[in-house]
Amino acid sequence: MRSLIQTSLCCVALLIAGSGCVDLKMGHPLPMGNVQCLREGFTTKDEVRKLFGQPLHNVPGSGGEVWVYRYLDGKDTAQELVISFNGSYVCTFKAY
Repeated sequence: MRSLIQTSLCCVALLIAGSGCVDLKMGHPLPMGNVQCLREGFTTKDEVRKLFGQPLHNVPGSGGEVWVYRYLDGKDTAQELVISFNGSYVCTFKAY
């Protein structure tokens, strides 16, 4: 039993020590130039999909839904685009 605990503690220590070496990568680069094509009340969900692809998250909201696009390259690039919809049309959007 004691060796199982020691082995488990060693594994946890190795995981913690090695976690700083892992690059977190998520999503695909976002064509941020396409943000200028978004128009509140006019751009449709289908148009957003054509511009940015499928969202990383699709969250139901009070008046519609919210789509979240995110890209991390594991180094120094981070992009995020959050778009809320009222029915089928863009209600608001924010790019970071």
